[in-house]
Amino acid sequence: MPSRPVFLQVLGGSTPVQHAELMELTLPDVYLRTLRRVVAGSPVRLELDEILWLGEVIECQPDADGHKLWMRVEQELSGLGRLATALAEKAWPVPANRAERG
Repeated sequence: MPSRPVFLQVLGGSTPVQHAELMELTLPDVYLRTLRRVVAGSPVRLELDEILWLGEVIECQPDADGHKLWMRVEQELSGLGRLATALAEKAWPVPANRAERG
């Protein structure tokens, strides 16, 4: 599999989104190359095209081009572009009890 650019974010902190390369995908395992080290056990969010994966870093080791990161996917959301389009096209009414709360 040729590498593909993805966006990786460590959740629960102030770490910015970083660019990474998807090296191998054998769900639930994902192998990436990143510029910065991510601590094993960190919860992460990974975005590729219209797919969002939530998971945990299992291992992150330095290599010649940055770091090799292995994460285990725990949740997957797909079709996000279609969902955003559908939501934009449909004006969803706000329930009365929510509108009152402001």
